[in-house]
Amino acid sequence: MSIKKKILFWFLLPSILIATVTAAFSYYHTQKTVNQNIFNQLKIAANELQERLHAYLEGKRVRNVDFSSDGFIRDCTEEINEKESRREYYTTILNTHLITNKKSLHPNILEVFILDFNGKVIASTVESRIGEDVSGEEYFLEAEPLSAFAGGPHYDTYLNSIVIDFSTALLSKVKREPIGIIVNRITIEQRSDKNQAGISIHQDSERNYSQLIAVNKARIMDFSSDGFIRDCTEEINKREDRVRYYTTALNTHLAVNKRPLPPDILEVFIVDFNGKVISSTEIGQIGQDISDEVYFSKVMKRGSCISDLHYSPEFKQYTFEVARLLLSKKEQNPIGILVNRYNGNSLRKITRSGISQEFGQGKRLEGLGETGEVYIVNRDKLMITESRFIENAIFNQVVDTEGVRAAFDNGVGMIGIYSDYRGIPILGVSRYIEEMDWVVLAEKDVSEAFAPIAYLRNVTIIIGSIGIMVIITIAIFISTGITKPIQKLVKGTRRIAKGDLALKIATNSKDEIGSLATSFNDMTTQLEESKRQLQDYAHNLEEKVEDKIGEIKGAKEYTDNLIETAQDAIISIYEDGIINVWNESAEKVFGYSKSDIIGQPVSTIISEKYRKQHQEGLKRFLKTRKPVIIGKTIEISGLTKEGTEIPIEMSLSCQKIKNKRYTFTAIIRDITEKKKVEAERKRMLDELRYRNKEMEQIVYVASHDLRSPLVNIQGFSKELQQSFEKVRPILKDNGVSSAVKKRLDPILEEDIPEALKYILTSTTKIDSLLSGILRLSRMGRAGLTIKRLDMNKLMSDVVGTLEYKIKEVGATLHVDELPSCSGDETQINQVFSNLLDNALKYLNPNRPGIIRISGTRHLVYCVKDNGIGIAAEHQDKIFEIFHRLKPDDSTGEGLGLTIVRRILDRHGGKIWVESKPGKGSKFFVSLPG
Repeated sequence: MSIKKKILFWFLLPSILIATVTAAFSYYHTQKTVNQNIFNQLKIAANELQERLHAYLEGKRVRNVDFSSDGFIRDCTEEINEKESRREYYTTILNTHLITNKKSLHPNILEVFILDFNGKVIASTVESRIGEDVSGEEYFLEAEPLSAFAGGPHYDTYLNSIVIDFSTALLSKVKREPIGIIVNRITIEQRSDKNQAGISIHQDSERNYSQLIAVNKARIMDFSSDGFIRDCTEEINKREDRVRYYTTALNTHLAVNKRPLPPDILEVFIVDFNGKVISSTEIGQIGQDISDEVYFSKVMKRGSCISDLHYSPEFKQYTFEVARLLLSKKEQNPIGILVNRYNGNSLRKITRSGISQEFGQGKRLEGLGETGEVYIVNRDKLMITESRFIENAIFNQVVDTEGVRAAFDNGVGMIGIYSDYRGIPILGVSRYIEEMDWVVLAEKDVSEAFAPIAYLRNVTIIIGSIGIMVIITIAIFISTGITKPIQKLVKGTRRIAKGDLALKIATNSKDEIGSLATSFNDMTTQLEESKRQLQDYAHNLEEKVEDKIGEIKGAKEYTDNLIETAQDAIISIYEDGIINVWNESAEKVFGYSKSDIIGQPVSTIISEKYRKQHQEGLKRFLKTRKPVIIGKTIEISGLTKEGTEIPIEMSLSCQKIKNKRYTFTAIIRDITEKKKVEAERKRMLDELRYRNKEMEQIVYVASHDLRSPLVNIQGFSKELQQSFEKVRPILKDNGVSSAVKKRLDPILEEDIPEALKYILTSTTKIDSLLSGILRLSRMGRAGLTIKRLDMNKLMSDVVGTLEYKIKEVGATLHVDELPSCSGDETQINQVFSNLLDNALKYLNPNRPGIIRISGTRHLVYCVKDNGIGIAAEHQDKIFEIFHRLKPDDSTGEGLGLTIVRRILDRHGGKIWVESKPGKGSKFFVSLPG
């Protein structure tokens, strides 16, 4: 195939494929995006309607709960149930209360707030009012219990409206004492006229001003009877610690439940447990039996209920009821049922919230085009909201579509394409409303939804076809321009390939083809030069190869010499275990000559007990390539030529050679002498331990046995002294001559007492020394309980023990933060107790004593003092047994520092001292971590 055809083929085919695939991909991706966007739009519409419906129903339920908490309603219902004689009276006032205050409060209430008796706002529907002082206002000064105050109309700059204020005093429930003041502020609807002078005159839009005053006076009195308002106000006055809590609760109650009540309440009525209406905002309904209503039976079972939408003959419209049990205040027992009846047309506000134009000509739902709609279907599959396509659809139009059936079946809903109640294919989204057993649907006609996709498909086909034609034309033109100079180039290269290096290819092209022709011309010139250079290089290469071979031989001789002269045995094997390297040191260790052992398996020099381990280890490494002992030094037994096992120390390495094979090299050292030295050292240590134990036993026995005669000497010396005290007056008073007395006086008064004194002093000292020796010997036998020590806590215990002595000598002690270490808690406590005791004992009496205890992260602790210090010649002796720095001026046996060093020796620690006479001393203690 020619280049021209190839260019056409390889250029056109990918171009057409790319254009087709791109167009198809764009079309299907756009179709998917449009579908997804339409479905998302319907999902959003359905979800919004579902959320609005949930919020709407929840609002009705909350309003019903609020009505049931009304103290006046509860109290009246309780009285009707309990007092037959007063039933008519309480029924009448309850009817009036429901009609006036619960059915529909006028939306002109701007603000409701509560005052304390200082004129301060403690709760309000307008949060910024809280804390405001209104003690000078007329509604505060004129408020009285059991009567309502109504002020005159005035302009409020804060509310920007003409208002009237109504107030009355709040009374506690039990004692009926004033506990606060409640105020309602209402606005007057105005209309603006102009007189002849052009001045605006505001006039009351109410038909009867006095009726407005009367209604709102009744309303303020009703608000004051609200049990929640009364209880919260009473708690605010009583409990300082809960003011914020009750203030917040009261604000919410006023804003949510007292200022705006829904205008769509048709009727509020109360039913007893027989299903009889005992009070109602519609007087004609009193006495009606509703026991067969579904919502009545559901409330009796569940405590609350929202009924389905239904047609009410009394009100000649669609309604639904929200019902709840009324509970007594104290025992919280059921006393009746409170029912709110709502206008069903309020659902229309939910489904019509997105309509920009009314149904009829030009009707349009925002975001859903010309055919989109949202509606609600009940359990009977009847439409309970308006249709944009069918008149009088409510409770007349059956909607038994796939979307409705799926929602009722799975309790969730579906998204998909199906036929709607008109039989027209639509894109639909359905959502199940569990609490009402309803289905919410958002739908749009398929024809309208997919209209943009059809248009896109046609445009894509037209643009793709035009694009392919343009690509074919361009490809033909380009291929012709490229192939013509290439044909000339091909003819020239064929002549050059035959050996005509003198040929020069001529071309007028200034593009890449011209550059290629010039390159061919340069190449022929360079080929002639290269041919000459190759001949010269071939000659020089032979000489270089001979030199390189000589260098390799020299390096091999150096390596062989290095191996042969090494002090350690060097042995190398292949991965099959055959020995290939054996130096002179190996001959000395194992007794085999190089000619005897090369080519033999390495198991020849491995003792029997290690051969199996060697074979398994070699197989495991060749299989897994994971070393176990390679790169490590180990001790094993080797086998000499005479069959003698010798201890050896071996370091093993591995080298990879060609064809993915391995060679292993071992450096071996005979450690027979080393083992002998270690055995001798162990024997001497065992003997030394035995001797030490024997010496400790001798010291213990000697100390114990010497104490027996010493005790006798001490005892009989004291008896001799007592007997002498008795003999001395006898000798003086029995007529002894003056000459004899003169001779006896020095003996009786000086010689004998002095001798007895020295005997007692010496025996006491010997006893003290024997006790010290015995204590020192016992220390070597005591077991150690090594654990992690908190040195800060241990030092606190040591200082606490010596606190009295520290205060006695007037010393200042500083203890830094100390690192933790390991040791026996009791013995390490003794170490620092002895060191701190010595520091206190040898302080300089001519200056205040200062002692500091510190430690480093290397576990070196320091006890530093500014005492008398230690001369250099005594610094090594102070750790010896019975050595004392000042024997005449200090007490003790001279064992303190000896015991310290003995304890530290047993712990593997150290102690040393740095000191200057007159400057003080530093005792350093090193302990293991």
